[in-house]
Amino acid sequence: MYALLTLMATSFLIGFSGACTPGPLLFSVIVHSGREGFRAGPLNVVGHFIVEGSLAAALVAGLAAVIREEVAKTVIGLAGGLLLLFMAVDMLRYARKASLSKVREGQAASPALERWGPITMGAITSASNPFLFLWWLSVGNSLLFMGLRLAGLVGAALVYMAHISSDLAWYSLVSYSIDKGRRIITDKVYKVILVVCGVLLVYIALQFVYAGLSPLL
Repeated sequence: MYALLTLMATSFLIGFSGACTPGPLLFSVIVHSGREGFRAGPLNVVGHFIVEGSLAAALVAGLAAVIREEVAKTVIGLAGGLLLLFMAVDMLRYARKASLSKVREGQAASPALERWGPITMGAITSASNPFLFLWWLSVGNSLLFMGLRLAGLVGAALVYMAHISSDLAWYSLVSYSIDKGRRIITDKVYKVILVVCGVLLVYIALQFVYAGLSPLL
């Protein structure tokens, strides 16, 4: 049970780190917050969930066939670890000049994003983001694989729920901040969040790589 809870916490942290970095979904949340208010965050996540949840379910179906193969553990662990390491370094570099206020201002008016509702745009921005698929084929695959090994389908489901909860938490906070006109997430706070997440991602990435190499050691 402790191992599964630790894995869920890891899944939440990794997901939160990814959500914090500016991307199409964040821009959609910011744009729709002006019209939908706080609901923009959760509604965009619903659209995101439709795409991402389908992808995660497909991966679980494929992983179930190789769950006992050590070579799968090595390949998936290394791929996930290396991508996480890349994300961590990129996040730490970005943190020096990060400015969420500039992101907000730059996306204040975007007819393309406002054309459809938040659920639809949450799905469209997710489906059109190639990094999302790369992430799930490596990092997400690793997390689901470990969840399956620990507790079967229940373990994989709990790992994914922890992940989507991180998206819901971050994007809800952003939409709430915009809706209420409060700078809850100031640029200084945003930079601190990115640095902390980046450092923790380095540690987690090394753990993934070690887990992938352990069958060979």
